[in-house]
Amino acid sequence: MKNVIIYSQQELFNSKTAAGNRMTKYAKALALMDCKVYITSIHHSLEKSIVHEFSRNCYYLGNIDRDKQTMFSYIYRLKKIIDRLSGETVLLLYPYNNILFEVLCFVFFKILCKKSICVEVNERRIHYYDLYGINMGLLIFIKYKILRLSVLISEYTMKYYDGLIFISKNIENLYRKKYSIKNFIRIPILCETVNVLPFTYLYDDSKSFEIAFSGQININKENIDLLFYALGVLLKEGYRIRINMYGPITDEKKIHLLIENNNLSDVVRLCGDLKYEEVMINLQKSHLLVVIRGNTMQNFYGFSTKLSDYLSTGVPVLVTDVSDVSEYLKDNVNAFVINPDSSAEIIKKIRYIINNYNQKAGYISKNAFRVVNNKFAYILYKEKIDGLFFEKKRNI
Repeated sequence: MKNVIIYSQQELFNSKTAAGNRMTKYAKALALMDCKVYITSIHHSLEKSIVHEFSRNCYYLGNIDRDKQTMFSYIYRLKKIIDRLSGETVLLLYPYNNILFEVLCFVFFKILCKKSICVEVNERRIHYYDLYGINMGLLIFIKYKILRLSVLISEYTMKYYDGLIFISKNIENLYRKKYSIKNFIRIPILCETVNVLPFTYLYDDSKSFEIAFSGQININKENIDLLFYALGVLLKEGYRIRINMYGPITDEKKIHLLIENNNLSDVVRLCGDLKYEEVMINLQKSHLLVVIRGNTMQNFYGFSTKLSDYLSTGVPVLVTDVSDVSEYLKDNVNAFVINPDSSAEIIKKIRYIINNYNQKAGYISKNAFRVVNNKFAYILYKEKIDGLFFEKKRNI
């Protein structure tokens, strides 16, 4: 029997997190290749080796409630569990911000225990530490320069892992050229296979045009300020709009200030951090879903995982052309695509969408379903992931 252990300092037991959602899709894909997959996180104690099956041959390993443990106890208990598994076992690291954890796991499992370890690479973590300048204080500045250096060292050592999984063409090209990575695959954003449904949710201009957003409500990452400004302008033009936002807020004070400054108190609804299943149901009640990300380092090398969820609802999506978007989506064909970092483009496109919605939405929806099933369904990548882990196929 083949086994895969997915481990991380990130929360993976929850499908509403991008990390948990993506790793769940990996698990289901590998299960189709007669592999048992165990998802584990340092946030969930391995003391009692509790196993929860969430899909066929897919398991959460550890206490289902958050019960954080030390790095050393986590690694020790995980080793004991791996020793009890029969057949070949491969580990997959989902990185987070603690480089020490990655180093300890690499030394223990790769060097001492001779286990094969692959890594998910979906962003350049260095961008977190470029936000801190000397104006933050000398000690903080020095601290984050040291952390930045540790991330660069971590990037360099990636070539010593047994295989890498890249989420975008940009980050793949960076690692291939800069660090001479040879054993890798590229897996884009993933979702379930969907049934193509007829589009019936038309817009009645006597009611509000319903827009929705899901995920972390982060002003800088998601260009919330530009979006709110655009909605404020359209509101002044007489358009009846409401936006429902699902997810945790990184800075509530600034969000409420943006709402106030753009006179959107009756337009923006902050719906809270709901369960993944609830969010997906609510998204389907909307006319338009939005991903208005800017062309930052984080977005250039990453690929918005929420985009595949959006497309799978059949609701038309407005998305900025960053990362690999243009490789899969075409404006007015399977989505509405605009250039990033422009409030004028957002205003112009949303105005166009509302005015032409009932003529365009059905066509966009049908083609979006086609992209989901032909490009993003996790079942399409089962052989590719299995090949990297167990057949050591290169550059597939």
